Amino acid sequence: YPDSGLDENYCRNPDNEDSAWCYTTDPDKRWEYCDVANCGDTIALPTPPPTPSAEEIGCVYSSDTLQKDYRGSLAVTTSGRTCQRWDSQSPHSHSRTTAKYPDSGLDENYCRNPDNEDSAWCYTTDPDKRWEYCDVANCGDTIALPTPPPTPSAEEIGCVYSSDTLQKDYRGSLAVTTSGRTCQRWDSQSPHSHSRTTA
Repeated sequence: YPDSGLDENYCRNPDNEDSAWCYTTDPDKRWEYCDVANCGDTIALPTPPPTPSAEEIGCVYSSDTLQKDYRGSLAVTTSGRTCQRWDSQSPHSHSRTTAKYPDSGLDENYCRNPDNEDSAWCYTTDPDKRWEYCDVANCGDTIALPTPPPTPSAEEIGCVYSSDTLQKDYRGSLAVTTSGRTCQRWDSQSPHSHSRTTA
């Protein structure tokens, strides 16, 4: 589907469904339609995901110098990049899996240290940066909450004209389904494998 605009994890309609859609990052829901606005309508901006609390992000004690016991939900690197899910092989393929490191807490896309690096780290969702360390707080320190990603503007989200009934020409950045699920990247085969690719 080289001409279908299958960029990032944006809602698209490469295969003549009723409207724009995407695979979801929810392993229990393969795909859903997206609510793309008609041009001329007021565009509802998506609600950003909640910022995790200090308790959810967690911390490590100074005795855990390699942060191997960290089991919090920090999922952002020191430079602010989003962590790639451990069960995903895209954009970076890797061997750090729960099968090979069953006691390392490789849940979701949380910062971990399964292999004795200097501290907790993760693969990133940035195709140009394979992995980075995470800034896990020491217990007793004030925990800095990550800055949530910016909410895209109405211009970035885009719209479709009523003549584009199947929304095949939609090229905006809406990446959330009608039920609020986050869209899976088109170049990822996890959690859902598929044949809707640019190749």
